[in-house]
Amino acid sequence: MSNLVSKNYTLGRGRLYFALFKPNTRVPMGERYLGNSPEVSFTSESQKLEHFDSDKGVRLKDASVLLQMDYSGKFSLDDIQYENLAMLFLGEMKTTTATAQSITAESHRGVQKGYSYQLGQSTTNPVGNRNVKTVVVKDDKSSPTTYVAGTDYVVDDVLGRITILVGGTIANGTNLLIAYATDPYTLDGMISKGESVKGQLRFIADNTTGANIDYLLPYVEISPDGDYQLKGDSWQTMNFTMSILKNGDLEAVYANGRPYSAAP
Repeated sequence: MSNLVSKNYTLGRGRLYFALFKPNTRVPMGERYLGNSPEVSFTSESQKLEHFDSDKGVRLKDASVLLQMDYSGKFSLDDIQYENLAMLFLGEMKTTTATAQSITAESHRGVQKGYSYQLGQSTTNPVGNRNVKTVVVKDDKSSPTTYVAGTDYVVDDVLGRITILVGGTIANGTNLLIAYATDPYTLDGMISKGESVKGQLRFIADNTTGANIDYLLPYVEISPDGDYQLKGDSWQTMNFTMSILKNGDLEAVYANGRPYSAAP
């Protein structure tokens, strides 16, 4: 009978789930699937205090004490969800619901030919209005000129942007008063806040080959890491690092296989 132990050669695959902590606690909320994660890895670093016997000749190490263990990790996501963007920019999800509006004279001063201008942009509405209609463009003179759409300017109705045409009659430096209306709309998005992302991370293995081993990290602090390429010839990918921390009496890392029945 062979005494060899069976080998577990593994080609890893799996899914990442993250649960934010409830406000002002270290209690995780529900776990959110982070989407496709091309890379997930852990790093361990140790710090030791070593002692050497110096009584004769060449010093020889005769003691080594482990002082510190640091666990960290990194992962990448190519599923571009707003929740993942919020992790990347240390922000939060924001859904805007806008009611119908009627604007009679929105001022845009000193416009330039070939330039675009966002309608409705302000400190309280930095991204501006969407779903605009019935746009009327005039200058601010006492006897105003009404300009012609398609000749002097064009409007992107969905994005709420007006572009001054180079070949039109709106002179550089003209002060415009723009009237328009908006239809109701809902806009999903994200805003950065500069707040750390802390919670619980779970990796559920689904390996191509090799026994599935799942990991639970009860307390991680996630930070964005590296470039996020908005335009290119490869899939957009977000990169993150994480500090793996200890949460009270819980350990930093738990690794478990799948349930099985013990032999009788």
